[in-house]
Amino acid sequence: MMDKNYDGADGKESGQGQSPSAPTHTELLARRLTGREAPPLSVILCTGAAAKTRFLCTAADAAAGSVLYMDTDLLYAGCTRAGLGRIRDCTTLVCPDRDTWHRDLASAISASSAGRMTVIIDSLNGIYEMYGGADSAMTANTHIMALASLAGQAGSAVIVGARVRRRVDMRAKGFGGSGGSGSGEAATAGEWVLHPGGRQVPRMAADSTYLLPPEGTDAPPAKVEA
Repeated sequence: MMDKNYDGADGKESGQGQSPSAPTHTELLARRLTGREAPPLSVILCTGAAAKTRFLCTAADAAAGSVLYMDTDLLYAGCTRAGLGRIRDCTTLVCPDRDTWHRDLASAISASSAGRMTVIIDSLNGIYEMYGGADSAMTANTHIMALASLAGQAGSAVIVGARVRRRVDMRAKGFGGSGGSGSGEAATAGEWVLHPGGRQVPRMAADSTYLLPPEGTDAPPAKVEA
């Protein structure tokens, strides 16, 4: 496990007379999910691992207070170690594994229930892989729901990322068809499964589950219905 604060912050300085660019739809969503009116638990679905982590990084930067980033995929940790990105000094990055997950989860519950903060879990896929077996989904979902419930009582927010693909029987890849066009129409949870693995996307936060649009577009994220 890595448990380390990284000093510094990413940021671009604007020259005098330059107006900041308008935020994208995904940036606006990141701000909403980390704001004062954020739901206790949000789930972000994306078809690409890099795009998922990029959104979660945006959410970490958008959060007004402290952030605990739980990186089970190691993509974000690898990028920061390689000098490809830096995170704010108010963000703590931890990399749970099978041996440390319970301890890290207990620390996350303690911190988020003591005062308002944002907990980011990157990703649900990584937690499932840690457990394996038929009960992995139930165990992971129970742990996340417990974290969100206790964190929510203190005004904290929990954001969970997951990489997904459309079900094979939908005869479509990525976005397209019902709910995947990026037009803002509702998507259906049953259309998507975790990738890799093919497990059903859990319905633990249907009121705040979103499917991100394809990279390179600024279509609004699609609301995912149960």
